[in-house]
Amino acid sequence: MESILFFIIFSGIWAVADAIFAPIFSSLLGISEGSSECIVGIILGAIAGFFFGPVIAFSLEQKASSWIATICLIVSSFIASSF
Repeated sequence: MESILFFIIFSGIWAVADAIFAPIFSSLLGISEGSSECIVGIILGAIAGFFFGPVIAFSLEQKASSWIATICLIVSSFIASSF
């Protein structure tokens, strides 16, 4: 039960972080919104992987770029968990 609760909470955190930081990175770096979503996913996944271990999350949006960013988050959490 604890794992399912963490999964749901972390997916919510991922959705909020994506909505807040992706437009900021997009405008600061001059890149597309999809690329900035992946950058946010990599950063959040690395932080979560380093402190909590590998995480699994899902995207609440039904866009291909959001799902790709979610994969970036998952992969970076697995990589960061090995440190």
